[in-house]
Amino acid sequence: MRTSRWGKTGRRALLMTMILAVSVASLATAGGAVDPVGPAPSASSTWIVTLDRTLDAKDVAAGLARRAGGDVVTTYEHVLNGFAFNGSPAAAAALAQAPAQPPPPPRRFRLV
Repeated sequence: MRTSRWGKTGRRALLMTMILAVSVASLATAGGAVDPVGPAPSASSTWIVTLDRTLDAKDVAAGLARRAGGDVVTTYEHVLNGFAFNGSPAAAAALAQAPAQPPPPPRRFRLV
């Protein structure tokens, strides 16, 4: 069976158009400046916080995040012991300097 002349021409034109589109797209992305460090953190970013194995992330994450001025996104317990923290870069720096365990709540005693 013989392929029509227009069928071959149409396939070649389609192939050439696809090649041209891919090469133009790759040139457009390759021409942009590349920042090796990455973008500066936004006003509120997500940070991964790792904790010592002696601490339970589910128990201490909310208190640590609240004291640093952020909130907990999720906790991790299988691959690492920690949590995802959503907050400003200043809050993340404060969290990095915070002691690993929040102080225990004050206890009240009643004398009998």
